[in-house]
Amino acid sequence: MFKDTLVFAKLDINSPMDKPTGNIIDTQKINEAVESISWCFDNGAFVVVVLSHQGRKNEESFNKHADILKNYFPVVFTKRHGQEVVDAIAKASQGTVILLEN
Repeated sequence: MFKDTLVFAKLDINSPMDKPTGNIIDTQKINEAVESISWCFDNGAFVVVVLSHQGRKNEESFNKHADILKNYFPVVFTKRHGQEVVDAIAKASQGTVILLEN
């Protein structure tokens, strides 16, 4: 279906976080995203680029989300736009998830 393609996935991984520590309290949405990403790879995707959002403040980050996803896939965590994203995609190996920052 996706033989050797780059799949761009807008997934809802916005998760409740403990304000003082920044730790994720509930990983349900991330776990569901793992299923969707796995489906893409199982159907031939070369790389999956994930776009989502966390909260309403620009300083909120997906770094903790990336740490959880790293339990399942090789993850490249990068800016949301610009040359850094282009370079991450160009260098990505098969089976990599590229998570774009909030």
